[in-house]
Amino acid sequence: MSHGDGDVNHEHGQEHIHLPEPSVWPLTVGAGTSLMALGVATSLALSAMGLVLVAWGLFGWIQELRHG
Repeated sequence: MSHGDGDVNHEHGQEHIHLPEPSVWPLTVGAGTSLMALGVATSLALSAMGLVLVAWGLFGWIQELRHG
């Protein structure tokens, strides 16, 4: 636990920990990474598709963090 005021609220003796909203972007990045690894063993085209999926997932995830 942190001792700063950032994510912990000590109102009425209770701690409130802020959790981010559920997101599909970590799953997208993980799927892209898996596809890239599978592509290394099978086909460069799968690796390219995995790279595109990772880039799209990272872009979406960063945008969500910036605007959410």
